[in-house]
Amino acid sequence: MHPENSRLRLRLSEIEIQLKQLEVGATTRARCKARITTLSTLEEERHSIQEKLAHTTFPILTLPVEITSEIFLSLLSSSPPSFPRPYPRVAPILLTQVCRTWRNIAYSLPRLWATLHLSFPYPWRRKVQQWSNEYTSFIRDWLRRAGTAPLTLSLVLPLSRCYSAEPFFQPSQCRCGKILCPSSFLLMDQWQSLTTFRGSCFTAAECLTLFTLAPRLVECSLTAVLSRQPFVPPATRVVLANLEKFKLEAYATYCLDSLLKLLESLTLPKVESFRSLGDFREYFIEDRFFTFLSRTSSIKTFNFSFCVHARVQAGIDDITPILDAIPSLSTLHLGGNCSPMLISDLLRLLRDSPTFLPGLRKLSLFTWQKLPLDDGHDFSKLIVDVLNSRWQSGCGLTQLREFYLVCPLPRRNQGNSVTRLSRCVSKMRKAGMQLEIKASETTVDGEYCPL
Repeated sequence: MHPENSRLRLRLSEIEIQLKQLEVGATTRARCKARITTLSTLEEERHSIQEKLAHTTFPILTLPVEITSEIFLSLLSSSPPSFPRPYPRVAPILLTQVCRTWRNIAYSLPRLWATLHLSFPYPWRRKVQQWSNEYTSFIRDWLRRAGTAPLTLSLVLPLSRCYSAEPFFQPSQCRCGKILCPSSFLLMDQWQSLTTFRGSCFTAAECLTLFTLAPRLVECSLTAVLSRQPFVPPATRVVLANLEKFKLEAYATYCLDSLLKLLESLTLPKVESFRSLGDFREYFIEDRFFTFLSRTSSIKTFNFSFCVHARVQAGIDDITPILDAIPSLSTLHLGGNCSPMLISDLLRLLRDSPTFLPGLRKLSLFTWQKLPLDDGHDFSKLIVDVLNSRWQSGCGLTQLREFYLVCPLPRRNQGNSVTRLSRCVSKMRKAGMQLEIKASETTVDGEYCPL
């Protein structure tokens, strides 16, 4: 702030204090006349200072509108991963409360309002009605400012919906006639503009309705998919011609049939990344899952996370047909809690079979179970052989450029096998491979043991 402006504001605050002190009435006529004279003088000075400050142009307001607009947009992109929320103390709402100029610039930027996160309360009638009465018009105004800009939306519905019979895509009425949330009523005019969506606690039927309403989706993430009622697939598949990234997760075995029916109902000609999670081995041995992957030949990234408390763990015979059904696969991530046997068998196939995943460029493995890295086992040598063979990329193989393994590790310098693996890791890093092998748990002294 300019020094002169600082002085004027300081003087203005002093005048305000003096005026409040003079509000106390005087006891004599002379004192009343003196008080009136002083009040008049202070008010004239206050008015003069306010006039000067009103005509002051702050340096930041002299920036071109285009530059200020880019600053506003970069503020959102540099914020935490969570989407902007409709709160007055965070951007973009906060930007509209600084001054009239900033408010006009913010309101004229559709991209500034094209991203929104909504988390609905639990469906106790009083709280839901209060949420609706306070935020319905607010959210409509937010989305109206987005115009026709590509919309990014995050919706987190209450998990207790699995016990409720009210569907999301049919608005419910309360006694006062207002729309109760959560419902899709607020978004009726926005589905066609939706390109990125993250949703939680939707049923399989609601997911399919979403795909029907939002044909321009490019990225979609659906977690905690519910199976509240039987899901009947449509007669014809829903085509999402632009979808490139797809994440589908459920946490209970009874949701498996609904998930598979949902995948069976979709045609995704351009999807390049598919991610899923489950605690069921049946996911891999189901013909419907294999058929879906076979129909989606453009997948390049396959990411599957195994639940920590899986009852029956998938083996290499379960996952190999799935991987063979994805000929364009270049990135494979197996997370959660892979079994040591699955990791060992997968690495042996990569070492011994040039035709197995010939286009693999990135491999990421994660497990909480201890791997046989100590002396007396060949697991460390197996990793070394895989890294050497896939890095050399002979026989028409694509060079493995990235390798990540997270697992419980022994302490440093415990055995020749670990030493040999450490040397290989150093060698590959110098050659240019992005490589990391680190612990998924701490040692006795509380430190990690990365290689």
